[in-house]
Amino acid sequence: MRVLAVTDHDSIGMWERTGVWAKGELDGDASLLVLPGVEINTAWAGAEIHVLGYFHPGPFYDVGPWREEDAVEAVQLRAGKIAALEQRLEMLRGKRLERAHAIVDKLRGLGVDILWEHVESLITGTSVGRSHIARALVKCGEVTTAQEAFERYLNAGAAAYVPNYNIQPHEAIQLIHDSGGVPVLAHPKDTASEVIRDWVDAGLAGLEVWHPDHSPSQVDMLLKLTEDLGILATGGSDFHGFGLHAELGEFGVDAERFGRLLAQLDLAKY
Repeated sequence: MRVLAVTDHDSIGMWERTGVWAKGELDGDASLLVLPGVEINTAWAGAEIHVLGYFHPGPFYDVGPWREEDAVEAVQLRAGKIAALEQRLEMLRGKRLERAHAIVDKLRGLGVDILWEHVESLITGTSVGRSHIARALVKCGEVTTAQEAFERYLNAGAAAYVPNYNIQPHEAIQLIHDSGGVPVLAHPKDTASEVIRDWVDAGLAGLEVWHPDHSPSQVDMLLKLTEDLGILATGGSDFHGFGLHAELGEFGVDAERFGRLLAQLDLAKY
């Protein structure tokens, strides 16, 4: 892997820990380049839609070779944008926590031997999701794999599913733009092209074309759509932990396509 984007659900808590990378070109023995990002949960027409936000891959206070007074102003502007993003995400994380408690309560009502403490012990960041509950169910011996936990209990329509509070996709797109990021629709295999076109009109900058849930024919269809709309084609493994989905680095894009994203990030950074 040469580039890694960290896009936690409704959280930018990992930015500080991943905000250091080597200077220089992405060739030879250059170190891994880390993109700060976010994945915002949204709701549309009864479905859960995820919107990725990618941000400039530079130190938080790296404002370029400007005059000192201009640099100070840029730092303040960027810090204000990120603070506004974090404030909105904090509200969404609160709703995620409420949902997780409700799912555990529902599981216990089904006779599943799980406590909130089992889930809490697995939370290492600022955001909690169904993947934490799936891992807790494995640890408790109620299921053998996280995939089984989702199929039996956690997927939409399953026994312990609880819908999440979500904002609308166009709100997430605008929030990412306002924060200096580039919004991309995550794993859009089931999203109608006319809906995607509407979101592109609202500022959506790309589609996640390469993804473990996409068939070859879906990849071809989504890639053609990005070309028709003149937007970015991105990719990712959607890694949520070892053994939960695709493995880290299993899906991605080539250097040329990453360069296109980087060019948009250069324009959006402030």
